Amino acid sequence: MGITTGMLLFDDAEELDFVGPWEVFTMAAMVAPGDRVVTIAEERRPVRCAKGLRVVPDHVFADSPALDVLLVPGGVGVEAALANPALLDWLIAAGSRASWVTSVCSGAGLLHAAGFARGRRVATHWAYRETLRARGDVTVLDGPRYVRDGNVVTSAGVSGMSSGPTSRPKCSGGPEPVFGSRRHGCSACPGISARPGLVHAEGGAELDDRLRRREPRGLVERSSTSCRAWRARSGMGGER
Repeated sequence: MGITTGMLLFDDAEELDFVGPWEVFTMAAMVAPGDRVVTIAEERRPVRCAKGLRVVPDHVFADSPALDVLLVPGGVGVEAALANPALLDWLIAAGSRASWVTSVCSGAGLLHAAGFARGRRVATHWAYRETLRARGDVTVLDGPRYVRDGNVVTSAGVSGMSSGPTSRPKCSGGPEPVFGSRRHGCSACPGISARPGLVHAEGGAELDDRLRRREPRGLVERSSTSCRAWRARSGMGGER
């Protein structure tokens, strides 16, 4: 069965917070038939993001599909989104049915308002940490690129998806991905571990060192092989 990943959009959301993960999950869908990635907003009009990008959502709250993975971006629009009851009601309903609830950057504030981050350990953008701490009932960690606490995965900041091996999340037997983010340097897409109930936090040095050494991890090799095969089939060439 394919995995449906839904990305919440709202005015003044940070573009990289969802465009980076969009690139990752749509690439994974190319080698995992049945997977799909959709954008969801309150209204059908184009959503104007923080840097001016306008995105026409695939769905509105009223007709959004059931999601396996829900991703919430951050950005300067988070505070307005926190004051939007319709958005929070949809987030609570959609997240309660999803296998994974994830956020990038200050999107962790929306997860907290919806109840998913309460009582959990989370990562968020460095400039948003104290704001989130002040809201209480959450442990905001300073160091990790990303944190997994149960089925809630939070990452630290915006990104150009510049590092980190990727694959489809483990919702129904999929392989374990490795993602990460710290401030403005690395992958924005959250890391989802294959072991339920584990708080997972990985620092940048460990991940960067593993990537430099190209340490085999099984799934990375399988993902790379699949991507090379896809490139060959699509006429983009093999390994470079």
